[in-house]
Amino acid sequence: MNVLFVGSHADDIEVSSSGTVSWLVKEGATVDFLLICNLSRIKDISLRIEESQAAAAVLGANLEVMDLVESRFRDIPQTELVEKLDEYFSKKPYRRVFIPCHVDSHSDHAFCARVLFSVCRKNTCDLIQYEPAIPSGITPEAFTLNYFVDISSEIEIKLASLLCHKTQIEKYGEGWLTAIEARARFWGQKFGVGYMEAFSAVKIIV
Repeated sequence: MNVLFVGSHADDIEVSSSGTVSWLVKEGATVDFLLICNLSRIKDISLRIEESQAAAAVLGANLEVMDLVESRFRDIPQTELVEKLDEYFSKKPYRRVFIPCHVDSHSDHAFCARVLFSVCRKNTCDLIQYEPAIPSGITPEAFTLNYFVDISSEIEIKLASLLCHKTQIEKYGEGWLTAIEARARFWGQKFGVGYMEAFSAVKIIV
């Protein structure tokens, strides 16, 4: 099974879904990461990409970075961006696609999700949104979480993938890692297991 995880920026996928990624890889899935932004707006672009490559390697995923400038990619006509992503999707039949949250307070994440709704319009794959990123602002829109993955056996790999993003740890402090682990532990407690990741399923094709 081919599975795609789409992130607007480096670390988006690892924060929300790396436990699920690790589990899928162990189950035999081929997992690809697609980062929409090329990070060229920041000074340490090469370092951030190296961090993403290292994290993908830890998880056993393949990484591709699109040549779109962070934040500015929202200025591209949506139809043009849909066409670019349509071309990418045509290269491999994805059975399941994970995307950002469409009501995330980060406008890049929300815009990316709306574009991917159009890209996945042909209903050939499951479409699942991950929780808003950490850190993230509060929004008034409701977001229903209804798809949960037990990552108790994958939590160490999840944390190892996050440790690859040293620039983010320097930026947000150790509390960044603690908050991510705590969220997974919170969802795990709800289901009587160690750790879980929570998602919102847009559509599941059986």
